[in-house]
Amino acid sequence: MNLNHAVIDSITNCTLNFKQFLTMKDTIIWKNCSDLTIIIKSKINKLILENCKNINIVMSDALIGVEFTKCRNVNLKIKKHKNVNCIESFRSTVKLNVYKKDRTNITFFSEKSNITFI
Repeated sequence: MNLNHAVIDSITNCTLNFKQFLTMKDTIIWKNCSDLTIIIKSKINKLILENCKNINIVMSDALIGVEFTKCRNVNLKIKKHKNVNCIESFRSTVKLNVYKKDRTNITFFSEKSNITFI
């Protein structure tokens, strides 16, 4: 399997709007970022956030997985009835805004994390 991926490192204080140019094969890795709003309006493979803080993510389409490692104050909003297969959180503080009916379809892995549903 050959997946496309992008690593975004040390971006602060901005809004990033990914519209329709991402695909289900794309993985985006965010490292050492802070004070971001990330808007993704297309189906993607995976989002990985490492050592990030004060991040707002809005997903408008399907997502296979999300991984948070050593992140603080991350808010993930998933629009109604969009598929997310797996959320992994390691030593992170995450707030999830996911519709109650959709929560039962998500697999969660968590280690030393604080995950809150809003």
